[in-house]
Amino acid sequence: MPPYFQRFHPDCTDMQKSYTPMLPEKAWEAISPALFESFYSHSLGDLHCPEERYTTEIARLKREVDRLTQVQQGSGEAALAAMATMAAAAAAAGGSRHDVQQAVVFTKSQEQELERVKRNAEALTLDMSRQKQHCETVRTQFELRQNDFLSPLSKDNVALFTTQTFLTYCVYPRCLLSPEDAMYCAHFVILLHSIETPGFQTMQYLDGLVDVVVGALYCITEDEAGNIGVMLAEMWKLISKWRYDEKVFTKEVVGKPGSYLTKENDKDDKNESEVESEAVSYANFTKLYNRWHASIGEAAIGCLKSSEYMHTRAALIVLNRIVRVYPTRPILGDKISDVLGPLQGEDNPRPDLRAMAQAYGSQLTKARNDGVWTELDAKATEARKSKEKAVMEERRKKAEERLEEMKRETDEITNQIGESRSRNPRYQNMRAGDPRGGHYPERVSHRARVSCVIIIYYEGGVLSFHVCV
Repeated sequence: MPPYFQRFHPDCTDMQKSYTPMLPEKAWEAISPALFESFYSHSLGDLHCPEERYTTEIARLKREVDRLTQVQQGSGEAALAAMATMAAAAAAAGGSRHDVQQAVVFTKSQEQELERVKRNAEALTLDMSRQKQHCETVRTQFELRQNDFLSPLSKDNVALFTTQTFLTYCVYPRCLLSPEDAMYCAHFVILLHSIETPGFQTMQYLDGLVDVVVGALYCITEDEAGNIGVMLAEMWKLISKWRYDEKVFTKEVVGKPGSYLTKENDKDDKNESEVESEAVSYANFTKLYNRWHASIGEAAIGCLKSSEYMHTRAALIVLNRIVRVYPTRPILGDKISDVLGPLQGEDNPRPDLRAMAQAYGSQLTKARNDGVWTELDAKATEARKSKEKAVMEERRKKAEERLEEMKRETDEITNQIGESRSRNPRYQNMRAGDPRGGHYPERVSHRARVSCVIIIYYEGGVLSFHVCV
């Protein structure tokens, strides 16, 4: 039987031997076949259970079950409201008294709908339980095999080359395939950190990941940009949690294998490199976070300013994916907002980029107002609100001035129409009772122009408009 028809089994010796030709020999010095096989033999459903999605949908189905049950029993406010709605719909359709009475009866179709909703709620509850149990089983398997991932390798190779090799041959190729694979890559790394895999330096990985994202912005397609944005959003959610909550950082990072960062220093006397690994404290992690934050921001701003179409589009896609977690520093957020200005203008020859920039600008403003910009202090917020209030006041004054001008023009047009009619002989004869002037003139010597202007402005959360005819 050909090898590609054989059933995959990770413990099979032949399967393990087939891994070797897949990577260069140098790569196996920094990554083990066990880690390589574990990464490529699992999927997102093995590592992550979306409990929030399950809970939300189950709660919605249960509310629907309660509503239909009350309608069936004919009691409760929900039942009365539903019956009133159905009766009103039947009456509005022109139904007779009999049709209206039949509309409030619990029909066979509603009974079938009730049974269907009950089955779906029970199935989702059971599926969530199975999914959680499956994820726990996979996690247990990883915990049992964690010593096989990096422990058999040289410590120097692990410290210096594992992160680069893992990103090059595992994370980066797979995260570009689909959003599910991108999410899987993020959860795989989170799992390795949470089970305290020996030798896996999470800080080193995050530092390398930021470099990969910065370089990838200039050479990826639209789909790849979206996938990278999905992975980066999931990872940045964890990074931000560590950055802005020292207690969480102390609990989840301090003292763990993932807290180490490796540096390679050169010796002057022997001209040899020295590998130095040190644990990252919260103060040092804050500096790392600021550097990562600035690196991604500089790359994104460079892409937005670029004359290359794909650079700008890729940056907008990635920024749109991570807008709920990045940026968190107001200085960079304001810079991005300023760069978006030319892209949002009507003089932008690319309408698709203009629409994307306008959409991202709106989401960026909403994220800022929702508190995503964590480091935004009260003084800066008050200054920004005062500035926005002054701008809105200026717009309101201009709108009122324009409205007054339109009113004056309308009055002038009305006066011109009245004067032209008073000077027209047929109009005078018609008013005097002349039967020959009993109709309006077919042509008027002075053409009258009637204008309709709508002025819209936004102030204090209220959208106002004036119509001038």
